[in-house]
Amino acid sequence: KAYLREESIHKDEEWALIYRYFIKCFLQLENYDEALKYGHLLVNVEDTASHYLLLSRIYRLSGNEVAANATLKKAAEKKPKYTSVLLNNLIDSKNYNEALKLINKILKKQPYHEEALYYKSKIEIMNKMYAKAKISLYTLVHLKLKNKKIQIDSLYSLGSILLFEDQIQKAKEIFTKLLKVAPDSVLGGLKLAYIYISEKKLQKAKNILIQIKTLDNLSNEILSEVYSYLGWIEKESFNVKQARYYFDRSLELDPENQRSKDFLKQLQ
Repeated sequence: KAYLREESIHKDEEWALIYRYFIKCFLQLENYDEALKYGHLLVNVEDTASHYLLLSRIYRLSGNEVAANATLKKAAEKKPKYTSVLLNNLIDSKNYNEALKLINKILKKQPYHEEALYYKSKIEIMNKMYAKAKISLYTLVHLKLKNKKIQIDSLYSLGSILLFEDQIQKAKEIFTKLLKVAPDSVLGGLKLAYIYISEKKLQKAKNILIQIKTLDNLSNEILSEVYSYLGWIEKESFNVKQARYYFDRSLELDPENQRSKDFLKQLQ
């Protein structure tokens, strides 16, 4: 009996390998119907979380979001680490009610579950529920988070809400904390530079912008913002020639940079 059971296991593993090969081939051919057929055969022989994850991916590629999320839910039930993938996909497909049901279920058992709080804050921000989002985000930034990306995103989102609400000092504290955690946070650096320029602390802003300029792989839009801010600093310092140079450089990189356009008009 033990021998037969072992033989059966080996055969299942062999069939699973064959089915995965067929799935790979049909995905390359973008034949999702055939890929789905073998995906279902695969979970029948090996009922594992990773295979449900693969089946969910096939459903998503075929355009069936409902089936993709339902299958992903099975993967998350078998392996909780896939819960974050499920929540991310539910949010991407704007299925907020389903996502919140799952989040509230998690938070009922674990009130400080960092991923649940993070995705809750994302939904609240998307629905412009800023007061609730701040509660979720303040909770997150005061926790000892294991996930650094969640820490960085939470600090940036919280700082952005506070800046939007003109709570400048609180926003400055949060963005300063963000740059201590992630010195190469370009967006966080730009927000802090904006605050310093508004406060006439021009050298502090300039130091941040020069640091950003040294980073690799910056997009034209980001570099355009950096030059726009540098131009703004020179304008505030009455260095008209240098300010015009920076604004021109900014518009070369991004002709739609409205700040640079407006400041250039003021200098004419």
